[in-house]
Amino acid sequence: GNQELRPRAGHRAVLALIQLLVATTDPLQGVEAVGDEAGLSAALARLCRVVRPGSLVFVISDFHALDGDAFAQLARLRRHNDVIALQILDPIEVEAPPPGRYAIRDAVGDGVLDLRSAASRRDYERELAVREERLQTGLVQAGIPLLRLLTTDRIEQFTEFIRRVNA
Repeated sequence: GNQELRPRAGHRAVLALIQLLVATTDPLQGVEAVGDEAGLSAALARLCRVVRPGSLVFVISDFHALDGDAFAQLARLRRHNDVIALQILDPIEVEAPPPGRYAIRDAVGDGVLDLRSAASRRDYERELAVREERLQTGLVQAGIPLLRLLTTDRIEQFTEFIRRVNA
């Protein structure tokens, strides 16, 4: 689901953001969470209505739910604000895991991801590349830089980036 933090400055704001990231990227919570039917597009539309022009806006997401309307909302947001997209991904969303069969659960239900064959691994990585290219192209057109953070990265990498932006 979508989480929104009110604008605040200082170390407490950064700590609140980190605590929210830790809570929302917990694997068990992710499996048990109910999907947000309104999606990223609706959250971005709300943001466009309430953000003050000239603001620095971080949109933190896996960006899987980006559709044409969400890209339009991002472009609208960018017209009057500095916007940075921060994509948080699991390593399995960047490249195929080792060959094997993997139990998966998503909003649709339980399933099996079969990546034993070279062909299935190629198809999997091709799908990841298409998704990434679509995201990159849309954000470039909107003039929004994309930063990527893996769930396996150390949190210090994120906090150091936040410190640099707030300096």
